[in-house]
Amino acid sequence: MGGIADKFAEAGQFDQALQIARTIEAPEGKAYELSQIADKYVKATRFEEAGRILDEAKQIAETIKDPTSKYSTLESLSASYAQAGQFDQATQVGATIENPYFKTSALQAIAEIYEKAGQIDKAVELLSQAVQVIKTVKQGKDYSAPRNSAENTLMEMAGSYYATKGQFTLALYVVKSLDDVSDQAYTLARIGGKYARCQTLDGHARHILHDIIAANE
Repeated sequence: MGGIADKFAEAGQFDQALQIARTIEAPEGKAYELSQIADKYVKATRFEEAGRILDEAKQIAETIKDPTSKYSTLESLSASYAQAGQFDQATQVGATIENPYFKTSALQAIAEIYEKAGQIDKAVELLSQAVQVIKTVKQGKDYSAPRNSAENTLMEMAGSYYATKGQFTLALYVVKSLDDVSDQAYTLARIGGKYARCQTLDGHARHILHDIIAANE
């Protein structure tokens, strides 16, 4: 049923899509399909309707009993809210996620959307929250998170993820958050190779890079 609802939404037949999605019994499936329909509203620049559908999906997601499914769904919804331009709601949903892995992912997604919208200060603010969550995770205590250590995770986030996507402001902010000077140097070297291929370091990124250098002189 979910696939059919998505096809109707793709065709712009939102009323039919919503009718089908609302017949889905499993809250995980229903919330997911509603979020997919909301994304199609966003693509059609119908942001107000997208927000209403996301509100409905969020209420359903909060009834999901399995914690992993619940937090995964809320993570996805937080990004969808941000795509719809409802950043406050996106941040609020992200804040309700108790699992640090899904919370970090949600905060990163919102930060990226802020960055793409040119709201760099907001992007860095959200990314700083994600960094703090990563640093406070104690692997094996409460959650099993796919990471070896906080430092390794942050190094990969900066050197492999953000730099590869050309998001050098976010990459350098993460480098700045590293506690070990040698880790900073190693990750900067990795970023440097990617920067040399595109050369798009903006003023925000240059300022952060200056701070990193000054702190290690």
